Amino acid sequence: MMFVFSCLSVSAQEKDKTEEEDTFYFSNSGQFLGTRLLKKKIKIKKGEIVTNVLQVFNRNPSSATAFYLDILTPKGWTPIINPREIHRVTPKDTISVPIILIPTKGQNTISETNINLFVVDLNGSQLANDYFTVEAIRKNGWTIQTDKQTQYLKNGETNTRFKYSITNTGNHDQDIYIQYKTPKNNILIKDTLQEPIETSETITLKPKESSSKKLLVEIIKKEERNQKQISVNSYDPDKSEKRISHDVFIQTKEPRYISGNSVTRNSKVSFVKVPNQIVADKYGYSTLPLIVDLNVQNILHNRSYATLNLRGSKELSPTSQIAYSTQFSYASNILTNDVIKNAPWYVGYFDDRKSIEVGQISGNVFGLQASGYGARASYQATPSHGVSAFYIRPNTFFHQQKRNESYGGEYRFNFRNLFASKFGVGRNINEAYDRITNIAYVQPHFQLFKKHRFSFLGSYSSQTNNNNPNANKTGYVYGANYSSHLFNKKWKPFISYRTNTKGYGNSNYVRTLINHRSSFTINKRLETVVTNSLQQYENYSTITDDLITYQKIITNNIALSQHIRNNNIQVGGYYHYYNTYNTPRYERGASLRHSTSNYNHNFLSSTYIRAGYNKTTEPFAPNYFNLELSSFLRYKTWTFSNRYFYGTNSLSSALNPSAFVTPQNFRSSIQNQYTFKNKRLVMENSLIYNYSNLSSKSSAGLYNNIFFFAKHGFRYNLQANLNYSSSTYQVTSLNSQGLSLPPIQDRSISQLTFNISFGLRKEFGIPVPFLKNKKTDLNFIAFYDLNGNGVKERSETPINNVVIKVGEHEVITDPNGEASVKKIFKGAYKVDIIPLEEINGWFPNINTESPVEFKEKTIYIPFSRGVKLVGDVILDRQEIANAENKKTDLSRIKITASGKTVEGRDKTFETLTDKDGHFEFYLANGTYTLTLDESILDGNLRLMRNNIPITLKNTQNSVYTAFYIKEKRREVKIIDFTNRN
Repeated sequence: MMFVFSCLSVSAQEKDKTEEEDTFYFSNSGQFLGTRLLKKKIKIKKGEIVTNVLQVFNRNPSSATAFYLDILTPKGWTPIINPREIHRVTPKDTISVPIILIPTKGQNTISETNINLFVVDLNGSQLANDYFTVEAIRKNGWTIQTDKQTQYLKNGETNTRFKYSITNTGNHDQDIYIQYKTPKNNILIKDTLQEPIETSETITLKPKESSSKKLLVEIIKKEERNQKQISVNSYDPDKSEKRISHDVFIQTKEPRYISGNSVTRNSKVSFVKVPNQIVADKYGYSTLPLIVDLNVQNILHNRSYATLNLRGSKELSPTSQIAYSTQFSYASNILTNDVIKNAPWYVGYFDDRKSIEVGQISGNVFGLQASGYGARASYQATPSHGVSAFYIRPNTFFHQQKRNESYGGEYRFNFRNLFASKFGVGRNINEAYDRITNIAYVQPHFQLFKKHRFSFLGSYSSQTNNNNPNANKTGYVYGANYSSHLFNKKWKPFISYRTNTKGYGNSNYVRTLINHRSSFTINKRLETVVTNSLQQYENYSTITDDLITYQKIITNNIALSQHIRNNNIQVGGYYHYYNTYNTPRYERGASLRHSTSNYNHNFLSSTYIRAGYNKTTEPFAPNYFNLELSSFLRYKTWTFSNRYFYGTNSLSSALNPSAFVTPQNFRSSIQNQYTFKNKRLVMENSLIYNYSNLSSKSSAGLYNNIFFFAKHGFRYNLQANLNYSSSTYQVTSLNSQGLSLPPIQDRSISQLTFNISFGLRKEFGIPVPFLKNKKTDLNFIAFYDLNGNGVKERSETPINNVVIKVGEHEVITDPNGEASVKKIFKGAYKVDIIPLEEINGWFPNINTESPVEFKEKTIYIPFSRGVKLVGDVILDRQEIANAENKKTDLSRIKITASGKTVEGRDKTFETLTDKDGHFEFYLANGTYTLTLDESILDGNLRLMRNNIPITLKNTQNSVYTAFYIKEKRREVKIIDFTNRN
C-alpha cells in the first residue's frame, strides 16, 4: 500500500510539474529555459512607472543555468535594474526577476508599446525571449473657445474678423478634423491675407497644446427673391427693420477611432446685423388690431358668393392677450339678416392664470352635445389647483324655439408633475327630444421613476326621457394609456385603450379603440417602428335598438428607417383586416420610402412605393394586385407632386372588383410662386391633372392668383381659374323583363369652365379712446460724456455702432448715436450696452446688472472716461546669478483685473507687459482684483504678492501698482585656487 501511495504521489507530482511547465513559453522544443510573465498587458496613467515580473523555468533535470536579462525598450525609457546582474536557475526550478521601467514623457502620446525581454547566457547567446505590452490610458478630449459667440456687425459692415482656439485636454497627441459650415451659404471665410480657406482641415495637437486661428468672414448679399416661398398673409415688402443672423459652425471630430462613437466638439459663431429702430407693436396700445379679409368667388357666374373674415389679437400686457374673430357669408341678392344671425364669432381673453372665452366654443366633454355658442372660463388658483366651467347652446345663442343647452365644470389637480387628475361633470338639456343627459368623468395620470407614464379614463353617463321612460339608459367609458422609454431611451412604447358601452351619452353605439406604437433605436442611423391598431364600431338604432352598421378594422405596420446625412430610407410591410359594409377583406404588402433634403438650398424630395394584394374572405376569392407610386419634389418656389394607383386601392373598387378592367388613377400637379422685381407683385400658379381609366375621366385645371401689396397694409388679389373635364360612359337599355341589355354605345361628356375671384385684405388699428396707453417709445442717444453730467451737450460727440439690448429687443446706434425701440410696454427691462467701435478707456455709465425702468422717452447712454491703471513687474535677481549683467525680458506677462463696476456689472480686463515689465490699461470705475499669471514662473522665482485688491473712482485719473518677483537665493562658495594651502 505504501508503495502504491508513493507511486501515486510521485505520479501526481510529475503531473503537477508537467502542467506547470505547460504554462511557460519555449521558443522551440529543444530549449531548456521557458518564460512566463505576471502580466502580458499593463495599463498606465501619466506619471506612473511600469512594474512586472518575469519567471524563468529550467526544465533541464541535471544542470543549472546562469543568465542575465536584456530588456529592449524605446528611446528615453529607463530600466531600474542592473543589466549585467547574473541570475541562476537550478534544475527543474523557477526563479522570478522583477522588472521596473520609467517611461519617457512621450509615452502618453503613444497608444501601445511592446517591451521585448531576452534571456542571454554568459557568452551572449539567447536562451529564451518574451514580451509584454504597455498601454497608455488614453484620455480623449479638446475644447473650442471663441472670442465671442455673437458678433454684431457695424452699420454698413459686410466684413469682420473672428478668432477661435482649440486646446487638447487629452493625454496624447490628438488628430482633430475641423470643418466649417455656413447653413445659409452666404458667408465667405478667408484668412488674414484675404485668401479663401479650405472648408476642412486636420491638425495635430500635443497634450495641453493650443492652436489659434484668426479668420475673416465676408457676408455675401444673395438674391433672396424666389429662393423660398413667402407667406402672402404676413409678407410686407416695406419691412426692413429686422434682425439678421449669419452663422458659422465650427465642427470638430476625431478622424480615427477604434470603438464606440467618435469624439466631437462643435461651436457656433453668429454674425448679427441689428436695425437702428424697431417697432415692438405695429399699432400701439390704445388700438385694436383687426385683419379684414374679403373674398368674392365666381364673379360673372350664376352662383357668386362672398365671405368677409374679421380677426385679430392684441397683447394687453407681457403675460395677457385677447383674440377675436368672426365671418360673414353672403350668397343672395335679397336683403336678409341671416348673414349676421348665422355668423360665427369668438372672443377670448388669456393670461398666465385665467382665461375667458365667449362665442363659438366647445366644452370638451366626450359624449355630450357640448359645442356651439356659449361661454367658457378657467382659473389656475395655484400651480396645483385649477378649475373651469362652460355654458353652451349648441344651435344658436339667441332665439331658441326649444331649449337646448349644455353646461358643466372641471377641477384639475397636479402634484409636482408626479400625479395629476381631472374631475368633470356635464349636463345637456334638450327639450326637442325631451331628454336630459348627465356625464361625470375622471382622468388621473401619474409618472413612475421619471420614465413610466400612466393615464386612465373613467366616465359615467345617464339619460332620462320624460316621454318614454323605457328609453332611459346609462353608459360607461373607460380607458388607459401607457408610455415609457426603456433601455437607455432606445425603446419607446406607447399603448392606449378606450371603449364605451352602448347608451353612453347622446349616442347609441359601441366603439373600441386600441393603439400601439413602439419605436426602437438600433443606433444613430437605424430605427424600427411597429404600429398596431384595432377599431371596432357597432351603431344601433335609437328607436328600435337594432344593429344598423358594424365595422372592424385591424392594421399592422412595421418599418425600418435608416438615416444617412440628409437621406432617409424606410422599408416596411403591412397586414390589414377590414370588415366594412359586411364584406371582410385582407390587405398585405410592402412599402419603400426614400426622402432627401437640403434646407440650405430649400430642397426636399420624397418617393413612395407600396405594393401588395387585396383579398376578400369569400371562398376561392382571387388576390387582386395593387400598386401605389407617389413622388414629391420641392425646390425653392417650385413644387411637383405625382400619384399613381393601380388596382383595387379604393374601398369601392375593393368591394366591386372588375374582371375586365383594372382600375388605374393618376394625379399630377405643378405649383410655383414668383415674386417680381417690383416686390409688391407676387404671383402663384398651379396646374393640376387627374385621370381615371374606369370611365375614361380626365380633368385639368389652371389656377392663377396674382397679389398686389400696396402701401398702408392693403393687399389685393385677382384669381382666374380655367377647368376642363371629360368622361365617357356606356348607354344601356332594359328588355321587357327589366334586365339590362348589352351596352349599345359610348357617350362622351366634356365641360369647360372659367371662374374669376377677387380678394381684398387690410390690417387696421382701430382706436379705442378709453384704453390707457401702457406703451412708450424709447429713444437712445450714446455719446462721450466729457463733463460727466450724464446729459448730451452740443459739444459732446455721439458714438456710432453701439448695440443696445432692451429685454429681447436689440438696436444699434447710427452715426448720430441714436437708436430707438417704438411702442414697447412700460416697465423695467434688463439692459446691455455693447460698443463695437474701439473706444479704449471709455465705458457706459448705466446700470446693466439689474432691470431698469425708463421714465423718460429720451434715454442717454453716457460713456465716461475710465481710470488708467499703470504698473510694473519688478524682478529681483541675485547678483551672482546674473554675471553677464543682461536685462531680463519681461514681456508678454498677462495681467488680469476682475471685479464689478460701480453699475454692478461683472467685468474682466486683460493686458500684457512690455519687455521692461511695464503695463497699463483703462478700467471702468469699480472694485477689482489684480492678478499676475504665475504659470510663467519657474521653481527659482517667487511672486511676493498676488491678487491685489484695487478700487477705482471717478475722482482718480490714474492708479499705480507693482508686482514684486524675487529670485531664490543660492549659497555661493568662493574658492581661491591660487592658495595652495
